[in-house]
Amino acid sequence: AQAGSVARDTSVASGGNRAAVAAGAGNADKSREFGLFGQVAYGYDSNILREDTLNPDPSGKEGQAYSFEGRGLWRVLRNEDARLNLIADVKFNGYEPHADARTLRFGGAAVGQLHTEYVDPGLLVSYNRLLFDDRGAATLSRGALSLTHIDESRRHADTLFLDVQLLRYDNFHDQSGDLYDTTFRHWHLFEPNNSHKRIEVTVTGGYFDAQIRPESYWSVSPGIAFAYRFGAQRADEGTYDFNLGMQWETRAYSGAAAGQSQERQDIWATSAALDRWFCRYLSGGVYGLLSERFSNIVGRDYDRIQVGARLTATW
Repeated sequence: AQAGSVARDTSVASGGNRAAVAAGAGNADKSREFGLFGQVAYGYDSNILREDTLNPDPSGKEGQAYSFEGRGLWRVLRNEDARLNLIADVKFNGYEPHADARTLRFGGAAVGQLHTEYVDPGLLVSYNRLLFDDRGAATLSRGALSLTHIDESRRHADTLFLDVQLLRYDNFHDQSGDLYDTTFRHWHLFEPNNSHKRIEVTVTGGYFDAQIRPESYWSVSPGIAFAYRFGAQRADEGTYDFNLGMQWETRAYSGAAAGQSQERQDIWATSAALDRWFCRYLSGGVYGLLSERFSNIVGRDYDRIQVGARLTATW
């Protein structure tokens, strides 16, 4: 049932660019040695999935959704030529009245980047443990290399990512596997050096190598997103952040399960968010996400609506 599928998070629109936030690219004061991030959210989910990272089959259940995410950051190196951040994070998702669908993810990461004259190489290494209904479920390890070039006008940035993710289930070993991804991302900044006002275009291609062929697949995923900050570049009271994005992924599976055809999937996701800053450390807003999956296998289609409100603190 393709429970081993690993969803990509390349768009700023799906709640924010996690890698950028982890590296301290939000509204935090990057001159500080330590940083903190926290977010609480509450809303509605029309088709609860256990964990976005694993992208399993939908439950068909709807209900209230609430979450908490916390992150601590240590800027070990923070000079013009090199940066190294160590991150610890935790995220909890709960649902009512479906308490058995709750999930917990916790782990750590190291994010580093060197600055050179033409290309800035980077490295990310992370480890996460996943719990479903308070029971251990899976481990996700990741390593990624990046090359970033920023043009002289400081209005265009191109990044190439080479990414490997190792997914290991505690019990469903056939669905465990390794995801190999290559992503190209282009940022067009409306103002020099201001990443809060930009258009982002991504194209990703990859292969998920599962333990058995019916769980393995090739994929291609283009995406586009728009981010715009109304107000000063550094957020303060009365500043608004708006995010809008769309992503499409097509998958071709390498084998067929017994009695079924070889599967093909198309997955669409469209999202929007608007946040208002109450001060330089606190913001609140609303979000919405619509996702759909189309498959040539009967019973594998689904659609999902997520809407809600959130409160975010950054220091």
